[in-house]
Amino acid sequence: MMTQREKELSEAITASERVLDHLYAAETNLKTAKNWGVIDIVGGGFVSTFVKREYMETAQRELWAANSAIQVLNNEIDDVERVEHIDIDTSGLLAFADFFFDGLLADALVQAQINDVRNRVIDTINRIQDLRNYLIQLYNN
Repeated sequence: MMTQREKELSEAITASERVLDHLYAAETNLKTAKNWGVIDIVGGGFVSTFVKREYMETAQRELWAANSAIQVLNNEIDDVERVEHIDIDTSGLLAFADFFFDGLLADALVQAQINDVRNRVIDTINRIQDLRNYLIQLYNN
């Protein structure tokens, strides 16, 4: 039979894995958007812009889901261990400029934003993985 602490730790571990699932999906979509962004910069045109935007929008949906999952995770670990708030806001992706001012400068700005968001997602993945590993260590002790 599980103790209350083991149950809380197990729920927190599961919640951290849900966060990671969304973050991994977001990172994969941002990496693909970045690749399409390179094509867009070298002259891909409207099609590459459209495909890139689709991946960016999918990544953003995953990041919204990750934010919700982080709230659940924070609730789950309240009784176990406090974790800092993790911000993965992607509101600065310059979607309007990319579609309506499609050109080398706009494409380069969007590419820089994709890289910035992807780097923040990778950092958040590392932080959540560290937290999950810590929770697993607590559970096993």
